[in-house]
Amino acid sequence: EDAARDVEKTVQGEVSSATAAFDQDWTASTTSSTASSADAAFGGAAYEALAPPPPSYKHPKKNWRLKRGATPQWYKNRNGVRAKALSGAARVARFRPPGLKTMR
Repeated sequence: EDAARDVEKTVQGEVSSATAAFDQDWTASTTSSTASSADAAFGGAAYEALAPPPPSYKHPKKNWRLKRGATPQWYKNRNGVRAKALSGAARVARFRPPGLKTMR
């Protein structure tokens, strides 16, 4: 157990020192690169404010069925939009010429 604890402490110490070194290098490189790029872009004046991030995509939430349902009933009737589903027999009867009797 003592050996395992020693190994664990050694690994944690190495990881923390590597993380600290990386963070130090990262902050040094980002501050110098942003300052130099801002100096080059704005004629030597340090530009602190960065541009806002672009807006993220938002789904427009359009619903075709709601749009169809918002159409007035008189317009649907005039243009022949089906309001109800017909059975096969009802559809045949609808388009059967007048005067023909069905055979039973």
